[in-house]
Amino acid sequence: VHGLVTLYAVAGASFALAFLRSGRSREAFLAGAAFGLAQATHPGALPLVAAGGGAILVGIVRHRAWRALVPVALATVVAWPWMGFAWMETGSPLYPLQVELGGAEILRGHPQLDRLHRGEALIGQEELPVPKLIALQLWERENPRAEMLSLGPGALLLLGLAGVGGLGWWRSERTGPLLSLVLFAVAFLPALTSAAGAMHTAWGAPMLGRHLIPGFAILIWAATRVSGPWAQGVRALAAWSGVWWGRPLGFGAADWTALGELARMMAPIVLAVVLLLAVGRWTGRLRTALVTAALLVLSTLILALPPLRDSHRTKIWAAAPADAYDLHPLEPRYSRAWPLWASVAEAPGLRIAFTAGWDGVGHNWYRYPFLGSRLQNRVLYVPVSADGEVLDYQEMEEVVEAADFEAWLRRLVEGRIDLLVTAPPDTLERLWARDHPGIFEPWGLGAEGRARAYRIDRRAAREWLGLGLPAN
Repeated sequence: VHGLVTLYAVAGASFALAFLRSGRSREAFLAGAAFGLAQATHPGALPLVAAGGGAILVGIVRHRAWRALVPVALATVVAWPWMGFAWMETGSPLYPLQVELGGAEILRGHPQLDRLHRGEALIGQEELPVPKLIALQLWERENPRAEMLSLGPGALLLLGLAGVGGLGWWRSERTGPLLSLVLFAVAFLPALTSAAGAMHTAWGAPMLGRHLIPGFAILIWAATRVSGPWAQGVRALAAWSGVWWGRPLGFGAADWTALGELARMMAPIVLAVVLLLAVGRWTGRLRTALVTAALLVLSTLILALPPLRDSHRTKIWAAAPADAYDLHPLEPRYSRAWPLWASVAEAPGLRIAFTAGWDGVGHNWYRYPFLGSRLQNRVLYVPVSADGEVLDYQEMEEVVEAADFEAWLRRLVEGRIDLLVTAPPDTLERLWARDHPGIFEPWGLGAEGRARAYRIDRRAAREWLGLGLPAN
């Protein structure tokens, strides 16, 4: 997400600068479209979009290019669907972000996200000292198993190069460096405010860099103004530094075993491709050889990958708590539900009701593996309230008060749910299933027994509800 925001913001800045210089409506349209895409990608891009929009307005006034207002307005339409939907549903176009000015709430956001951003939802997490915070952005890893998710040491090299380039740029013109500095400042400021409190703790600091990247990339824009072999060398060193510090560390023994088997499988295919290309070049039919080689590789992968994936999937899942992660490390308490994932991977199209308690962050809702190896299963959440409202599981007293077993069971029957899966922390649904063994038959357990699956006897459920047996 932040990579896309960076791409769109830099493109928007480039087109905005071109418009400030030329006054052509085409550049204004492209700048508006780029900043609109940034806003549509992530609501946190608003400061950049506002500053970019301000630059476009300055260009319109400077060149008296009033006709550019229409194409700019049309270009920003890419951001309207998401913001309009959020506005109609919640009353705020930037939901779930909360917007305050001088301590007064301007736009309402999701209270849990606001508490998380402020660090209030992170129990026992204290704000890190500034030196530690800087170290985690440039060279230090809080989790030695995870690659660098922040800026990395190459950022210092590019920052120095940007300073040199910015000075030269400033001597030749004022508009470009000024626009770069303004966009850099508005992108960095949110990361320094109280709203970024969670990013200043040991939990969030390793992820702070992704919020800084858009502004940093715009500042590095100035680094491209420096030419020559030495500048090229600095940029290459910074790039290779990023590759090294960002190298994947989440591969474990199970992953390497699967890759090794794939390599052995592809070795004769690679040899055949080399021979095909050599023959094609010798006979003057290189294009035919290229097409044949591409079809050979593609068909081999199509035939070989599914059985390879099927044979190694469970082994990789079993190793996940120790070795695997994505943006956040897989939480072992929740990823140890892998035996249940494996049991439904090849199931013939199950309808699964999934639920889990509130853990403070929400990363325990590992639902995707329950969709199956071919996405053949359907995974749903079935509300427990009498009227079907989705309740906040953080407020468990309110959940218990509003819950209605009969209404929930009726929804399970009407939804033709085959399995109920409950993940930790425990939920009200888990207690209901335990108390009605005639309807909910234990079907499977996670590796430590905390995640559970129950087969729903819909016939018994209909009898309990007094609905009688279905006609078919």
